[in-house]
Amino acid sequence: MLEQTWEGYATLFANAKDDDALLEAIRKVVTATKLDLNAKAVVIQARDTRYPTPTPLSTTKTVADL
Repeated sequence: MLEQTWEGYATLFANAKDDDALLEAIRKVVTATKLDLNAKAVVIQARDTRYPTPTPLSTTKTVADL
């Protein structure tokens, strides 16, 4: 579960229309929260496994490369 304050950020991510919009939303959250991009991180991904949910691997890789 995320802290309540992250609900708005999650909405930004969910409403991103394409990869560029998602990256812009991530940049906004990084700036707003003053995240240290040099800190060691662990990425945990979960997804809906029901058909026809797409596998978001390209987005995960893009985010990891940010």
